[in-house]
Amino acid sequence: MKLSSLDLSIPKLDATVDASQLQLWVQANKRFIIANYYCWTINEEKDIEVQINEYHKLLEDLKTKNIYLPDEFVSELLIEKLLDSWTDYKQ
Repeated sequence: MKLSSLDLSIPKLDATVDASQLQLWVQANKRFIIANYYCWTINEEKDIEVQINEYHKLLEDLKTKNIYLPDEFVSELLIEKLLDSWTDYKQ
C-alpha cells in the first residue's frame, strides 16, 4: 500500500447543536454551579472575611446563571457551614 493512497483528510465536525443538547448542557452547568455553592466550606486557616467574600462570589455566580435562592436558605446554609468554634453564633 502506498502512503499517498491513504486518506489523511480531517473529517468535518458538525457544529450544529440541537435545542435538547443545549438544554442538557445548561442544566449540567447549573448543577455544577449549585454543587460548588453547596460544597463550599469554611476552614480555620483562612481569614473569615476572605471566606465570606468567596461565599458572596459564589452567590453572584448563581445570579449570573439566573439561579436565585431564597434569602433564608442562603443565610441558613452559611450558618450551617460555620466552624464548631462558632457554636454560639449558630443558635
